[in-house]
Amino acid sequence: MGLDAAQTLHRNHNPYIIAPQPTQCRRLLCLLFSNHNKFMTKALIEIPLSIPLVVRCLNADAPPREFIQSVSRLMEGPVDICGAYEVIDLNLLVSKIRGSYFSTSTPLKTQETTALKWAEAWNSYVSYVCTASHLASSWNDVLQTSTLCCRPILFNSIFDGSTSDRILDKNGVINILRMILTRLNKKTETHSIDSTEGASGDLEASVVLPLGVSVLNLVGLISDISNYNLEENKYPKPHENKCHEEGFYFDDEDLVEIAQLIAGAIEVCSYGGSSIKAHHDERAASLSLALSMILSENALIAGRLPLPSNLANSFRVYGIPAGRHLSRLAGLSLCQDDCGDGLKGTSICLAARSGLSSILTYFEKQSLGDSGSNSDNCFLSQIFTDQIYHQKGSSTLGKLIQLLASFDTDVSSILEKIASCEHGTELIYQSGVTQSVLSSAKQYLNDIASSSDGDAEMERVNYGSVVIGPPNFLFGHLSLLNIMLSSSCNASIMQGILIDVAHILQLYFPLLERLIISYPRDNHFLLQFMACLYMTSSGLNRFNRSTADSNLWTSFGTGSPKDKSIDFVNVFGKDLSNRLERRVADLVYHLSEFPFPSHLLPTLPPQLRTLRRSRLSQMKHSSASLSDGRSWWDLIMHITENNQSSSTSLKSNTLLPDPPTGSSDINSLERFSRKLGRPEINGNGWSEQNYFHASASAQCLEVCVMFLCSQLSVSRSNLHLDTLSLSIGLCRCADASRAIEDRLKIIQNSEEHEISGLFGMTSLTHVAGTKDSLSFQIKNIEKNALMSLGPIFGRCTENLLYLSYTYTLRRLGGNPQDDKFELAATIMPALE
Repeated sequence: MGLDAAQTLHRNHNPYIIAPQPTQCRRLLCLLFSNHNKFMTKALIEIPLSIPLVVRCLNADAPPREFIQSVSRLMEGPVDICGAYEVIDLNLLVSKIRGSYFSTSTPLKTQETTALKWAEAWNSYVSYVCTASHLASSWNDVLQTSTLCCRPILFNSIFDGSTSDRILDKNGVINILRMILTRLNKKTETHSIDSTEGASGDLEASVVLPLGVSVLNLVGLISDISNYNLEENKYPKPHENKCHEEGFYFDDEDLVEIAQLIAGAIEVCSYGGSSIKAHHDERAASLSLALSMILSENALIAGRLPLPSNLANSFRVYGIPAGRHLSRLAGLSLCQDDCGDGLKGTSICLAARSGLSSILTYFEKQSLGDSGSNSDNCFLSQIFTDQIYHQKGSSTLGKLIQLLASFDTDVSSILEKIASCEHGTELIYQSGVTQSVLSSAKQYLNDIASSSDGDAEMERVNYGSVVIGPPNFLFGHLSLLNIMLSSSCNASIMQGILIDVAHILQLYFPLLERLIISYPRDNHFLLQFMACLYMTSSGLNRFNRSTADSNLWTSFGTGSPKDKSIDFVNVFGKDLSNRLERRVADLVYHLSEFPFPSHLLPTLPPQLRTLRRSRLSQMKHSSASLSDGRSWWDLIMHITENNQSSSTSLKSNTLLPDPPTGSSDINSLERFSRKLGRPEINGNGWSEQNYFHASASAQCLEVCVMFLCSQLSVSRSNLHLDTLSLSIGLCRCADASRAIEDRLKIIQNSEEHEISGLFGMTSLTHVAGTKDSLSFQIKNIEKNALMSLGPIFGRCTENLLYLSYTYTLRRLGGNPQDDKFELAATIMPALE
């Protein structure tokens, strides 16, 4: 059974299905797994795994490939066992040789003897592979069926509360897993074929492949048992875990031993030998997924790091070589033929990246607080050790980075993991990661320009008739750049990163502008863009020519010799910078004014309403009026229906009370039952998904305001802001922040029966459970959402106030009296 089939079986199994004849099933399981019989362990020992010595006869005097194909036939026997194997028809071989198939000067008798000897060796080898691989596959099938489909009987006292004797306990599971991995870790096995003793020294890939799948399923079994009856991904503790009380608690020594055995087995996959390479890679993929279950986030060991030094050091010996091999498999392209056989090759590549990511996570957490680490002796340098001896692009890390330019949509995730590790950003930057992202940007734009009017289509406003979305690979590229910009590395490397990122943002400016105009469509892309813009702007503004690398600065060729500042305007370009600032400012005005749907917002203070009407009335040649509350919220329902994202689809649609939007909203919980059924937000009530949209908007608003604040520090920036719009946004954010704080106090102080009473009149019958359980669910959903949203609005309020005040001070040199009046007339009412 291959990797894909194993994943499907594990995903679809139901461990609580009871066998039709449980007594007979229990007897059979006792025969297979009990300490008295141990049939499975005995059978495992007898399965031959190594490449037999007979293969040495196949390395010399081999007939031409065309001749071998002409005399081959399917192996005789049951089709489901022998149908995939081909042997040589000896009679046909002799007949063709005697028919002067070869046109050489070698005597006919010698040709016949040599060819027959080679053909007999080949048939013997094929017979061995067929027999051994089906023995291993059958053993794996029995193990999977027993552990996945017979759990209530095999582990009865764990899963159904039975007090009868357990057939298989923790030690039994560990012993089986240890035996499999010990055999997979051996570089030599001794078996004989046709009385030829000894071994070639390599594992036969097609034979040991099912055992790799067995490891994956057993580690999954350990994970299921360890997390049984635990909530919120909390790891078991000896005094509170039922599994521990009954002898099923897997301690650190158990898990580290399993992890290092799996890592050692992965290293053995790199030896390859004369077997089929793809089978070795598929086994490495199964083992990689098993290792991820133990090491990665929310896995078995992750909650226990850092481990004691003796356990950590024992795994490091095995983990580093395993990481090197997985880095080679992770560097295979998903878009090209080097990934192997279609979907199977893609699965191998993705599994290797998962395993490599888990190893990096483990070493990064384990090395926290290690002051003796540097870029030369850190675990990254040891895993990507060939980086020292190869030029850019030829090492395993270089191949990973090159995949960015080939639009691999997944490789950025493993590079993000590397960049987030200590010294990781320096390592991948020196390997050319920003240049690869820059190359992909240029190639993407060239592809658009080469199409019929592609570049014109990007610039065109289609009034909604044509929707042009960002490329799929771009989100990962932006996320990677943001992690690099937020890392701590030396000044010269950070300057180089900032300059390269500014180049990249320049190329993507038309797309960025389109994203701002079309908000909230693809708002997750815009958030990544704006975070990248802010960190680039603030980073560049921290440097000046006296401290910056002159070679980096001259790459843009801007600025005068007397101008010593190196900032975003000079690097990005004055025209594009001014245009970008205006777009971002417009978005800030709108998002801050409508943090929630307009019909839920409280009335603005009278002074702000008066100032707004006064400004509109001053327009002499154009008519202007306020809208009826239309905003970006009106576009949300249409967008989510046509482009469901994974993040929003996971949110609950349980009806919730209206969000707290202002000081007049203190009694909104009581109003919830009265407002039930009122059409809201395109006919739907407020839900967790709406909180998700509000939070995404608030996050985008926060980073946009931070970008404008950064731009105010640039003397050449011509940033012009509307203080009235800023004041309205400040009022909305401040009011929402206070209201959320008040609502949280009510929720935290309320008792369960009080909340239940408030919802007594509702008819939320689509949610299972009693009134108390329903109210508890609603209370937790709302509380979690508000605890996430409230701090964002608080920071937005603070940043908007800073932006307004700093902007006003900057303009005092022009017309101070007017500015002072505007500040007092707009900002102060917003804060009342």
